[in-house]
Amino acid sequence: MIVNNCLLSKIFPRKEKATMQTNEIQELLLDTIPAWHYWFARPFKRMLNDGVSLDMYYCIQSMRRSGHTMTMTELANFARMPKQQMSKLVDRLVDGGFAERLSDPDDRRVIRLRATAKADEYIAAFFEKDAAEYREFFEQLDKEELDPFCEALRTIHDTFDEQRKRMIAQGKMPECPPPRKRGGKCQ
Repeated sequence: MIVNNCLLSKIFPRKEKATMQTNEIQELLLDTIPAWHYWFARPFKRMLNDGVSLDMYYCIQSMRRSGHTMTMTELANFARMPKQQMSKLVDRLVDGGFAERLSDPDDRRVIRLRATAKADEYIAAFFEKDAAEYREFFEQLDKEELDPFCEALRTIHDTFDEQRKRMIAQGKMPECPPPRKRGGKCQ
């Protein structure tokens, strides 16, 4: 039976309607996660090489996108990771040549972190060579499927970016890395 939104708003008060929408979103999300994992998350983890874990990749990207050096605390806060865990992760990044520790010129007690040229090269090679594994999925889609998929992904990206901005404004998340271009480009 098809019920339009006007009829729903008469039958259910606003709060119940919002709950219904939230339930639908949760159901869609839980139904989508297995396919997302199969087509994107699992291949992504397989593509990581040179001993780089998913957390290491995330930290490399955070440092690169910040455009400036970051303290261990800033990086830990941004990654929502305990400082002890971040300390071990940074040791692995430094040992692998993906990050370097620098003294803060204003306070010698503070150690700042910066992504290295090797980190930049790793990410560039990853996008060029390794991320090609995703092409298998995209090549199976025709134009009528690819365009809405790109738009949906852009919407998800922009929604996460807006949520990140709200959390920064509320003091729940540090301001680094700075925002990137809105939505990116699907090509």
